[in-house]
Amino acid sequence: MSSSKADRTRLLIVDDDLGMHTLVRDLFADKSMNILCATTLAEGLKLASQQRIDVVLLDHLLPDGQGIDHISEFIAHDRLLPILYITAQAGSKTAIEAIKRGAFEYLSKPIDFKLLLQRVAEAIEYRHLTRLPVLVDIASSTESESDVLVGRCRGMQEVYKSIGRMSSLRSPILIEGEIGTGKEMIARAIHQNGSHASGGFRKISCNEFEDSQMQIELFGEMHSNTLAPEVRPSDRPSAKRIPALLDCSGGTLMIDDIDNLSVAGQSRLLRFFQSNSIGGLSADIRVILATSSPIRELVQSGRIRNDLFYFLSPFVIRVPALRDRQEDLELLVSHFIQRIAHVSSAQQGQGPPRVSSAALQLLKEYDWPGNIAELKSVLQGVLTESRGAILATDALRRFLQASSSIDSRPVATPTNSQSTPAAVQTTSTYKFEVGQVWDLKAFVDEQVALGTERLYEQAVELLDSQLLKLVLEHTSGNRVKAAKLLGITRTSLRRKMNSGLLTELGTDPSDDLRPGNEHE
Repeated sequence: MSSSKADRTRLLIVDDDLGMHTLVRDLFADKSMNILCATTLAEGLKLASQQRIDVVLLDHLLPDGQGIDHISEFIAHDRLLPILYITAQAGSKTAIEAIKRGAFEYLSKPIDFKLLLQRVAEAIEYRHLTRLPVLVDIASSTESESDVLVGRCRGMQEVYKSIGRMSSLRSPILIEGEIGTGKEMIARAIHQNGSHASGGFRKISCNEFEDSQMQIELFGEMHSNTLAPEVRPSDRPSAKRIPALLDCSGGTLMIDDIDNLSVAGQSRLLRFFQSNSIGGLSADIRVILATSSPIRELVQSGRIRNDLFYFLSPFVIRVPALRDRQEDLELLVSHFIQRIAHVSSAQQGQGPPRVSSAALQLLKEYDWPGNIAELKSVLQGVLTESRGAILATDALRRFLQASSSIDSRPVATPTNSQSTPAAVQTTSTYKFEVGQVWDLKAFVDEQVALGTERLYEQAVELLDSQLLKLVLEHTSGNRVKAAKLLGITRTSLRRKMNSGLLTELGTDPSDDLRPGNEHE
């Protein structure tokens, strides 16, 4: 049954070429879509201000100006409105600038109609996902039963597209992103948009997965001297012996923090992925894995098996860190303070909270090692003290400084003896002082004699420590300048220094937020 006219997707085309209007109408004639047309920017902006628009096709040259100069005005009516910018030359400076100003994607003339259909479909999927509340278990949330995915930067657009593509697949999915980037919310969006939406959603950590009792709960009884699960027909009547992966068939299981998954656990998962069965019994369940470390680094360090990586690599969703989403920060701040005000009785009757331009600038200059989770925590704390307004006050600086002293992206280390080679424990007696010529061959010979299996990592660590000393001496301990000179983020520099260099150099973890430093 076709949807009502009011519920249809609304596509607005702003182009002075009437032939383009006819072409778009014909192209989407069977797509249950309302096509609105405008020949000028003024007419297009008026339509966008009067009704809900889902996708805009915006031409570059129009009678009353260039479309690129008015992208912000379309977005002002709806910050999540996807704009497909039409330009004469693909890859031109104009197309790149349009993306920077907030366009969802660009299309070059002459229009490739197949590509136009694809890009519009992606924009509609993006629109759907940014409006769809992602349901959160009441037990896991003290504020609200649902939230929405927020963001329109290029990285998040790719995330939305990946959710749209992968939700309908039955393959396992790996979500890669730093701590606090919202991996669980993305997993729930995949669950709700996929074929397993009618089933339950269950999340467990890697440590829980490695627990022997959890292994039995998930996979059933195990054969002795083997990793293979055993489900005997005679056991079927006993609820205690029916594996949870069979019992929750039709739903989604999320396994978080797989960074330290043991070799045995990886083998068991891989066999399950390949067979979709346990002990010969079919288990129709979507599995979503999550890691806070880049999967390729885990493979290179030997902590993730190559065959498991090859199996998962076509189905990876990479979630950008907040420091790489500068254009989304204002949108995220607006979303969270409105949500905090909505659920907090302290804000009732005070109107929507406000953020000063100076406070917003401070938020933009901070590198957010804890990502979205940290942003939400800081906003909650400042709003609690300020009672409805966020200003560039000592309170905001204090919350940012308190957060900066906690590095939310620690370097993970293997915790299971099965996945930790003995050679990892090898230590070097080689000393390399600043100003000394490094005898690389002597270092390599020593490590080979010790039986190392992490020579590259050890060499980089040794060189890294001396390089940081030299650069920090050059900048008189100013970490903002040092990070800029090194070409890394302040968070990355802080993490390296926290490994033991801080005490030696006499620097303070809060140096990034000293008065005057934030603008250096």
